[in-house]
Amino acid sequence: MAKTPATAAPDSDAIKQPPAAGAAAAKSTAPTHARIYSSLPLQIFIYLNERYLAAMWLVLLLLLVYKSYAFPYAGAALPLEISGLFVFAGLEVTRLFMGSCTRGNKMEERSTLGIFLGLTMVTVFVHLFYCIWQTYV
Repeated sequence: MAKTPATAAPDSDAIKQPPAAGAAAAKSTAPTHARIYSSLPLQIFIYLNERYLAAMWLVLLLLLVYKSYAFPYAGAALPLEISGLFVFAGLEVTRLFMGSCTRGNKMEERSTLGIFLGLTMVTVFVHLFYCIWQTYV
């Protein structure tokens, strides 16, 4: 006796996969679970660092102006510290731009994040200079 289509056992492949809905479903080969590499905590720290940079830079500039009137600086120490402060601001703005949402973190560019991490190492030493090693602390 031959099986009729109504009594035939269902195909196991037909149960596992729903039928494709049109030509767009047949062409789609993108994975449905793409991995996201951008970091929300890093983006929050970058956002807060942008605000911290402006406040800290202004306080450091005002302190250098005050110390120039209150204490005697030897030779070229004061102009070097003030010019270093401007170089530090440019370096920090570049670092934050490389790590922010317009570049490295949100765009998930590894080379830009590498530059961001390299500039972070440099700015650590600049922070140490202005916190510990400047002429009058």
